[in-house]
Amino acid sequence: MKRSIQALLLLSVFFYFSCSDSNEERKEKVDYSITIIKKIDLKIPSGSGITGYKNGFLTVGDDTPWMYYLDSAGTLTDSLRLSNVEGYVPGVRMGGAFKPDFESITRLNENIVLIMGSGSYTSARDTAYLVNAEEKLILAKKSMKPFFYKFAELGAIDDIHALNIEGVSVAKHDIYFFNRGDISDKSLIFKTDLSYFISYFSGEDSVIVDTVYSLTPYNEEYGASTYSSSIYLPEKELFLFSSTMEDGSHIDSSGTIIDGEIKGSFLGRIRFDELNDSLIRATPIMEDGVIAPIKIEGIWLAKIVSDSVYQFIGVSDPDDGSTETYIIEVRINKLQ
Repeated sequence: MKRSIQALLLLSVFFYFSCSDSNEERKEKVDYSITIIKKIDLKIPSGSGITGYKNGFLTVGDDTPWMYYLDSAGTLTDSLRLSNVEGYVPGVRMGGAFKPDFESITRLNENIVLIMGSGSYTSARDTAYLVNAEEKLILAKKSMKPFFYKFAELGAIDDIHALNIEGVSVAKHDIYFFNRGDISDKSLIFKTDLSYFISYFSGEDSVIVDTVYSLTPYNEEYGASTYSSSIYLPEKELFLFSSTMEDGSHIDSSGTIIDGEIKGSFLGRIRFDELNDSLIRATPIMEDGVIAPIKIEGIWLAKIVSDSVYQFIGVSDPDDGSTETYIIEVRINKLQ
């Protein structure tokens, strides 16, 4: 990517994420109820990331090489092929050794998105793309392997195959990477300067990662869960994350990650002054009065109904190649 494009992108990103509500009470005490109110079936494989775009959405899946364009009803309207894998048959799930494992899609401004592989298991999963969604153009493509090695080093993760980046969020002048601790047993958040990260795509080879936070999603009734996606809400100056709980996830003798039985998913928020804590509250997503046995892998704020009611789009991968999408309603009850 040319330097002029890099500079323009940085300016637009900083403007896009700089607005905030400085008058909001930082220590308000609230209770949440989180409920599925609608389900939509998307005709794309293994959805794992979603972001709002114009009047619809952009999505990616972990075993498909495409970025998909959807309208507000979830109907597929267009697609852009990112990864070219020899022998791949469109519409068929890619095998674990070959899939790009796109686990996150992050808007950097109105039209530019960052799409990243998780970094786990094989070299096929270490690639990141900068894409102009309006022009359906790949601006840059680069291996994230130097970053992933630095993440593993800072997080004291001995086996780099156990790294699993599933959420990426831009906040102010930094970019944050959320590591799912399903294999490493370490829920970590890595931070680096956004301008440096963008320059990496224009030819910079050295790697700088500023900080690692060890912050585990936790619920008093259900216990610990692991990050599966994240977004940043600039008007509230907080991160919203989804996390999931699975039983029996492991790496088999061939080095393949085997997902465990899905137990449920959670939502939670993180303020900047909470990043140095060890635990962060995660509230279960309920359906018909019980925790829903779903695995939310991507979230996006779809609608603010009122000051106390928010609706999110949640993309779920049930590990069978399909994509289930939910309208999730969050009700906030102030306790003080």
